[in-house]
Amino acid sequence: MVYPRYQNTASRDEKLRLMIDRIVSEIMSPYMTDYEKVKAAHDYVINMIEYDSRYRNNSALDALESGYGVCSAYSELMALILNSAGVPCRIVRGYADVSHAWNMVSIDGKLYHVDATWDDLGTYGGEQLIRYDYLNLPDAEMEKEHRWEKNDYPACTSTEHNYFVKNNLLAKNSEDVIAIIAQAVENRQNSVTLKYAGNDADKLMIHKIINDVNSRLALELGYRISHYVYTRNDTYLTYCIFSIDYEPVGYVD
Repeated sequence: MVYPRYQNTASRDEKLRLMIDRIVSEIMSPYMTDYEKVKAAHDYVINMIEYDSRYRNNSALDALESGYGVCSAYSELMALILNSAGVPCRIVRGYADVSHAWNMVSIDGKLYHVDATWDDLGTYGGEQLIRYDYLNLPDAEMEKEHRWEKNDYPACTSTEHNYFVKNNLLAKNSEDVIAIIAQAVENRQNSVTLKYAGNDADKLMIHKIINDVNSRLALELGYRISHYVYTRNDTYLTYCIFSIDYEPVGYVD
């Protein structure tokens, strides 16, 4: 395990240790898998930190105290939480247009990249938006937008615990997309994210698919999607549909 190095006083180091212990006790349980622990840490860090556009808060402690941080704070906090929870995690320092930091985690003996900073979409209507485009990526995917000195880090080759693979959110065609969104509607989720692996992504129209899902399920369920917002990551062909609202069938505005 590789731990971040801090230049704190002894008292601030102790404060940070106590804060990490508290976080781990709040978000982790002995029954969680390592994958679940990584996702829990990823979500906690994004919910806890707002990206610091002034570039002042560089450490995990700075971020925990202020609620703001840059990529080094996100990655340091991830490493501290996960190492404390027994999941090996290190910081990767490289470039993504500019100098950048993210994490490398070990799950069941296999290594993956995690970039919580880039999965933080900020807020919309007071709601924190989280995507999973950069949760447990292999080198081949991560290097599409990130650069690092590969001789300094072990290779990440597995996709087993990639978020979309693990959760059956990898769509091969439009019918798969409809099925994934329909399942989210049946569960009345307020968000859903998926990755498209088809060859016709330019023809994939989310608005039309939402209409198709409403047409298929509205009478059966008694409600339909009335509002949503979505984003698309063109590099990975991932779609994040969030702020989903529902209305009863027959609703008149």
